[in-house]
Amino acid sequence: MARKNLSLWLVLTYFVAVFVSCSRNDSPAEATQEEPWAIVNGSALTEPELQFARNRFFGDQFVDARADQKIRDSLIASRALSQRAEKALSEEILAELDIAVRAYREERLIAAYIEANRTVEPVSAQMVAEYYQQHLAEFGEATIRRVEVLEADIASAGLTQAELSKKVFEYSKISDWSAQVLPDYMKIYEINSMATLSPKLKSVVEGTAIGSRSPLVIEEHRISVIHVVSESKIPAQPLSNVSVEIRKRLAAAQLKKEIKSLTEEALSESDVIKKF
Repeated sequence: MARKNLSLWLVLTYFVAVFVSCSRNDSPAEATQEEPWAIVNGSALTEPELQFARNRFFGDQFVDARADQKIRDSLIASRALSQRAEKALSEEILAELDIAVRAYREERLIAAYIEANRTVEPVSAQMVAEYYQQHLAEFGEATIRRVEVLEADIASAGLTQAELSKKVFEYSKISDWSAQVLPDYMKIYEINSMATLSPKLKSVVEGTAIGSRSPLVIEEHRISVIHVVSESKIPAQPLSNVSVEIRKRLAAAQLKKEIKSLTEEALSESDVIKKF
């Protein structure tokens, strides 16, 4: 089964790369309005197909006679190979291929329709600046608080919660915590990231003024006092460094909104019968 799927997608890739404008290869040469420059087993290769291949592989570059001949030979060979493949492959694979080609065509149709019907104005410098100011944290702006924690462990203290709370409260009133000799069940440590704190302690830090100490905080087996020592701000990256990224975000958001609007409009005008 894996081998079958591999073969299917190799064929699909080949068709998409070279024959985007082609469907099944059973149309006779006389059925096309374009004068063919080659006919392969009754299937016409026309100038639009040739021009598409030129644009695909060379873009706006000049295509000399030698390169043009190679493109023509490639299209002829591809058409012959695809015809043979269509005869040799199973109906199951061909059916899957048809579904894939229809899906690809549908995607291209939608993309072309959206491009032709877009009404949203291009992203302006003002839009970029406004987005930047409203999302500074996304571009590195942060407020950093240096915090000291005086913490005692209830389980190892050998004291009741009330007795230990009293001792922690007494130590918390000392101006310089680091200069004190603390009992084994008590410690002082610093934190520079709020991410390391529990939600309860984080809330206490946020509610404590700079230079102040919090009331006693009892959480599980710990009794703590929070000292907010200082606060500093890290600025966001300069707008000039992130404007391209912002522009891409805004353009994507606009496109998403545009697609939603066009889709809703199309659905409102469609007769849809759901059988699921």
